[in-house]
Amino acid sequence: MKQSCRLTISLWARNDSNINFDGELSRLAPYRFGAVRGISYGSRFDEFINSGVLNLELASDQTSAIRMALAQRFDILISNHAGAIHEMKKMGLLNDFKVLYPVVQEQETFFGFAKKAHLEPLRDELDQVLKQLKQNGYYDLTYKKYRDVVTPRCSFLLAMQVDGITCFQRYAANSISSTFTSRWLGIQNGA
Repeated sequence: MKQSCRLTISLWARNDSNINFDGELSRLAPYRFGAVRGISYGSRFDEFINSGVLNLELASDQTSAIRMALAQRFDILISNHAGAIHEMKKMGLLNDFKVLYPVVQEQETFFGFAKKAHLEPLRDELDQVLKQLKQNGYYDLTYKKYRDVVTPRCSFLLAMQVDGITCFQRYAANSISSTFTSRWLGIQNGA
């Protein structure tokens, strides 16, 4: 069975904003939204886009979208929750933004591997590792560790981005083959 993780989609506004969100997207129609071109943010937001009432500005990538929000090109940024935290922290801008709760949507997410690259062994090992992380409680432990930063539940691998690779490496040292760790995290054995 292929393992999946939860992906949380949330709305972000500048800290100086007085925007409030009660969970009803249609009430935010007067505001300008920003998103990354080519990304689906789940069925709820896709329906909101298709309603025709949304003023949407598209960015080429997450970093550009964050800069555009900071420059007031739009009022609300929609993003993968943990991804936004990771990028904002990397840019030194996390304290310039606030999350508008409740989240827009939580959805299952899966990992895809190109067939031509012959990555079946890596895919199968990743599925096994995720299964182990869920069975032994480490997935939930990681979630709880980031509850105050990454709220609500995010995927283990996205939480891993928030903490670099520290959590995964700690687990890897105990239970995951060093070959898998090296291939997946892009590190050399003994590094």
